[in-house]
Amino acid sequence: MASYPSFSVDQILSNPNAVNPWLLEAKPFTQKRELPSVAAIYFVLRADEILYSGSSINLRKRWNGSGHRISQLIVDRPLENEIQLTWLRCQGNQRLYLQNMEMALIRGLDPLLNKTFKRTKNK
Repeated sequence: MASYPSFSVDQILSNPNAVNPWLLEAKPFTQKRELPSVAAIYFVLRADEILYSGSSINLRKRWNGSGHRISQLIVDRPLENEIQLTWLRCQGNQRLYLQNMEMALIRGLDPLLNKTFKRTKNK
């Protein structure tokens, strides 16, 4: 079994740039049905670009439900084969910890579509 980096909540909150999304567990977007049912911070990657970052108490349900806007965006474009989903498993399912880590990573890593969705959401 492969070994992936792990981080404490404090490590992520104090230094989000220490997280390299390309070194985490990963699946192609086309295999999203095979994602694990774990609490996680996740990333949507394309080549050398971080498109989006989010968090979920259940990664599989988050990506296989009907409500994820990123999933809808990717289906609308011929990008499916270029997209990689990566994730950092989180202990427990403390929503507040997940949200705090997610926000720190968004601020530190500056994913392209988090800005777009935030602007759209606040209109």
